[in-house]
Amino acid sequence: MKSLPPPNPSAMLPESSGIFARLGRTFDQVNRDEGLAERLRPHAEAGTLVYVMRTRSLLDYLFFNHLFLKLGLPLAQIANGVDLSFFRGLRAWLGGLWARLTGGRGQGRCADEFAAIVAGAQPALLFLKTRTITGDRVVDPDILERLIALQRTQDQPILLLPQHIVWPRRPPSQRRRWRDILFGSQDSTGRLSKMVHFFLGLPQAVVQVGEPIDLARQVAQHEGWSDERLARKVRRVLFIHLAREAMAIHGPKVKEPHRIRREILERKAFQTELKALARTEGLAWNQAYEQARRDLKEIAAATRFEFVLGFGKLLDVVFGRIFDGVEVDEPGMRRVKDAARLSRRAPLVLVPSHKSHLDYLVISWVFLRREFIPPHIAAGANLSFFPLGFFLRRAGAFFLRRSFHGMPLYKAVFRRYVWKLVREGYPLEFFPEGGRSRTGKLLPPKMGMMAMLLEGVRAGEFKDLQFVPINLSYEKVVETASYSRELTGGTKKAESVGGVVRAGGVVLRRYGRIYVNFEAPVRLSDYLAEQGLSLDDGTPDDDFRDTTRRLAYHLMRQIQEATIVPPSALIGAVLLSHDRRGMSVARLRERVGFLVDLLERRGARLSASIRHRLAQAAPQLEAAAQRSTRDAHRARGEALRPLLDEAMGLLKKLIQRVDAGGDVIYTVPERARIELDYYRNTVLGILAPEALLATALLAARRPVPYAQLASEVSRLSDWFKLEFIYPTSQPFEANFEATLVRLEAEGFVGREGDTVVASAPKTLEFFAGMLRHLVEGYWIAADALRGLAHGPMEKKEWLEYAREHAEREFLEGDVSRQESASTAVLGNALELFRQEALVVEATRPGGRKPVTVYRLAPGRGLDDVAFRRDDLGFFLNRQRDAEPAPAEARVAQEPTAEAADQAPSTVPPAAPPEDVEPGAPEEEGVAEKTSASSPSE
Repeated sequence: MKSLPPPNPSAMLPESSGIFARLGRTFDQVNRDEGLAERLRPHAEAGTLVYVMRTRSLLDYLFFNHLFLKLGLPLAQIANGVDLSFFRGLRAWLGGLWARLTGGRGQGRCADEFAAIVAGAQPALLFLKTRTITGDRVVDPDILERLIALQRTQDQPILLLPQHIVWPRRPPSQRRRWRDILFGSQDSTGRLSKMVHFFLGLPQAVVQVGEPIDLARQVAQHEGWSDERLARKVRRVLFIHLAREAMAIHGPKVKEPHRIRREILERKAFQTELKALARTEGLAWNQAYEQARRDLKEIAAATRFEFVLGFGKLLDVVFGRIFDGVEVDEPGMRRVKDAARLSRRAPLVLVPSHKSHLDYLVISWVFLRREFIPPHIAAGANLSFFPLGFFLRRAGAFFLRRSFHGMPLYKAVFRRYVWKLVREGYPLEFFPEGGRSRTGKLLPPKMGMMAMLLEGVRAGEFKDLQFVPINLSYEKVVETASYSRELTGGTKKAESVGGVVRAGGVVLRRYGRIYVNFEAPVRLSDYLAEQGLSLDDGTPDDDFRDTTRRLAYHLMRQIQEATIVPPSALIGAVLLSHDRRGMSVARLRERVGFLVDLLERRGARLSASIRHRLAQAAPQLEAAAQRSTRDAHRARGEALRPLLDEAMGLLKKLIQRVDAGGDVIYTVPERARIELDYYRNTVLGILAPEALLATALLAARRPVPYAQLASEVSRLSDWFKLEFIYPTSQPFEANFEATLVRLEAEGFVGREGDTVVASAPKTLEFFAGMLRHLVEGYWIAADALRGLAHGPMEKKEWLEYAREHAEREFLEGDVSRQESASTAVLGNALELFRQEALVVEATRPGGRKPVTVYRLAPGRGLDDVAFRRDDLGFFLNRQRDAEPAPAEARVAQEPTAEAADQAPSTVPPAAPPEDVEPGAPEEEGVAEKTSASSPSE
């Protein structure tokens, strides 16, 4: 039998043994994408792989040898310029040494062997450069030419797969130091430097593998090109792809903070703008320049990667102490990394929800632990005090004042700083809501930062952007107690050193899990093309503002779509959306089961812990569903029992447990409703379409003509546009019809000709119950407008007046939900009435800056206030014995674009429900009509 020829001396080792095995155990510490094998296997099946690396390195080659062995990927059978004979044993090493001494290996021979192995459909690895004392130089240029010539003669595609490994993950510096010359730069580390990083900083190493370049496609697209010309082009493309992989790991090269500030101040366009502002403000040039320099120093970040790493290790300890885990949307994180490859042409802008001061830290920590460079973060100037500001600034935060009003010079400086960061390619992060949400719902977006970025595109500072919507959710938010105090009239405490010291008590408590979820990045150029919009220099200001508003609401809707529902949100929704004083533990679990089933049909994102529990109990759930829908809901609730018990423990200060007659009853003290409402609002944001429709249908207390119901829901949608983020991709009519069709398919509503009827009023009451506190709050606010009849009032003064009015109405029994007295709800209602021209804003002198006051609009009186109050009161059934007023008799409001209400698309039909309370157990005296009846009714 003829023996096989010996492998090429550079071929990867087929097994792990000896020194290579010991190295392999060390290589296991390198960070890599867990889905790498699944991503690369299809490429190995589609063609012949030629792995490509930028700079020749034996250590890098051995690492990929170990990685491919571990993942079961094809091993390279040749690599230019390396020799693994030493790792194959003494005899192989001596034989290789003798061959080099006697024969040598010329460049042409290397190219011949390389092409021969690839022609045999065997993988290979190509190094493009090698490190020398004076720098890097291209090696073996003939290899690419030979591969192109080979591709012309075969149908099997040759796939060039760029791969990159960074041993120190620190971003490379823009400045070239003496040690870079001696030991190599970040992109091309010398042997000594690489060995130091290998032994001291291995856990920081990161590997990245890109998408392949199909050589067959390149040959077909450049027909008529010579092999040499096409090889030069392919080499350039490979260097670009490798640079993108490096960008996805450590971002762009870092400039010193003082250099960034100097480049901004010395830029001609900025100096031209500064001179114009100096003339307008009556300042001398040197005064304006000095003020701009001070403002830049106040604003700018002073990022230090070593500091970021140390801060990350501190957060490892803190988060491990106070949280039970961080659930990260790993596929979404991979999409962000893919987008980062294009960040030179379209820099990344992260737009997360804002629910806690921890948001700043969580995102940076998640990115750092997922081998991604943390972003530069826009933070409020109220957080810049020492020592917190010192740490945040070095962790990547830059600071902005709460308002730019009356500060045109500061605004210009801040805008130029932001543009500079984007032009340099740094990932940028800002919170489109502006401040933290005190209610758990997303807030309407503030347009300032968004407009500033789009102005940069319009001015030609950069051509494109990629927005990454992120939703941050917490099983228990650290600040909800302070939020509750503010929403009940307490004054917001300014951030201070004392507050930081007191915050140390946080580490003594537990707060459950954090959830970080991503929606697909939104590329600005693609969005503008889809919407038929433009942002060129000639775009009128009105069109520019409309584009900014539409994009901002679109991104907020994407953030809403990424909402995660944790167990605490289920408990808050169930306990606060009914009118009884308490709820038994059995009923609670069954209602949770009903709600989880409903949310699954809506396509909502349940937490990984919930999904895991349901997957574990899948056989039991399927068996229960065969018996009846009610049994299925009970089985779901039972499967989630451990998670519900954990959530009850986290919320124990908000929920009272009472043992009554051998049963457990849960009640919510009135003082705790506003704080628990924070968690209920997570679910309400998802089910807002159902809640609006149910509220309108039940208010009529009889079958309603389709057109009238659509008008009522449209009005409600517009009234609560400050409470919810509606989708804007379809007109209201299409969104309303989608919601109605879904509820009809589930058996909750029915149609009799052109009339809509409530088929399951108890379930509709559950939906409407989630919205009732908002309807009551707006009703109270409308009634409290009577206070403005006596004269103008400051907003804070009016809110206190409205809250006292709400407390009185609650004690008298005219309203049933104490959370309706929230200052957030009352403040949104006041803003709605201002937009409706029922009240107007005015200013009056008040110290350092004018004070904003509210008064009834000219020509509006108490009759208008009463009419508006009764308009809202209709949806509370204030006159149950009277016929409901027809829609035409009440004030109609035309829905705005962002008030368009959309439900998710089609859902599987549910069994016809019974007309009983959602989740009511059989012991309540309700018998199931059929085995397929819904337990939610």
